[in-house]
Amino acid sequence: METSQLNKISTRYYWEHFLLVPDNLLKSLFYPTNMATDEQSALFKKFVCIVNLETSKYCNRKCSYCPVSLNDSRKNKLYMTDELFNNILSELESINYSSTIVFNLYNEPLADKNIYFKIKQVRKSLPYSFLMFNSNGDYVESDILNQLSQIGLNALFVTLHPPVNKPYQLEDRLKAFKKFKKKIGRDISQSEISAPLENGQIESNLDWNGMRLRIMANDWLKYGNSRAGTLSFLNASTTRTLPCARSLRELTISHDGNVFPCCQFFPDSVENEKYKIDNVSSKSIFEIYASNALAKWRKNLFTFGEKETPCDSCRDEDFSKQDSLEIRKTILNRLSTKA
Repeated sequence: METSQLNKISTRYYWEHFLLVPDNLLKSLFYPTNMATDEQSALFKKFVCIVNLETSKYCNRKCSYCPVSLNDSRKNKLYMTDELFNNILSELESINYSSTIVFNLYNEPLADKNIYFKIKQVRKSLPYSFLMFNSNGDYVESDILNQLSQIGLNALFVTLHPPVNKPYQLEDRLKAFKKFKKKIGRDISQSEISAPLENGQIESNLDWNGMRLRIMANDWLKYGNSRAGTLSFLNASTTRTLPCARSLRELTISHDGNVFPCCQFFPDSVENEKYKIDNVSSKSIFEIYASNALAKWRKNLFTFGEKETPCDSCRDEDFSKQDSLEIRKTILNRLSTKA
């Protein structure tokens, strides 16, 4: 099976391709030593599917299942500096990056009036990349959607959250769907809303002038994540034993340039601060991706078995097949003897 396009493969199929990667590349991912700059960039280009790029910090909401609700760190409108943004973009352009860029972590991108210019910048520099972000929908209007589709955004995911401290109720969220569709001037028929509704999962996928518009109103108190342990009430009921591909296939950069193991880490959390990998102001994204610090996360999350804190409380879905357990052990044993 061909693995040269790993950077274009979705999470569901990533592992079955990844397990066929030659030893020399796997060694670079798990036991990096004295890698040249071109080797680092080649590694990034081959394996990274998603760059999470938080261009601003502000969020206008406090949702009960989000760590933003725990403090006031997101009430100030802070932005990634142009220097940082342009440096990251220049590095991605140098390898003709053509996979996904997500313009958010724990912020509301549409609260940033410069987001349109940044999307245009990225679209011009990386014409084949898939550009998207998540939004709470508060700033979404039909003219906003038209503008986003015109400047090259490929997808917008809108989550219709219930008000803070209000429990999730199916009928209430269905009303939110109707209100939102009225706001954007687009009828969403019952057939376009996915089932099973009784489980607290509501979703609709629309085409908006070539841009995918995904609208959700799911019960995140039921399906949400603990965000690296910052929301203890959302911890998994059992210790995680599944592998996780996030530190392999993603690079997560907060608005101030800090890089974390994955998007589940809340950058503002004092508890999560110790998990910071590095900062893009001092090193290239390729050097950080190829670092020993990230390699340790990849090794720990590659195999089945109980995970350490904070990954032990994570209930992120993974599509690892149980019958790959032995091959994963064999790969790490083989690589460790060569290291």
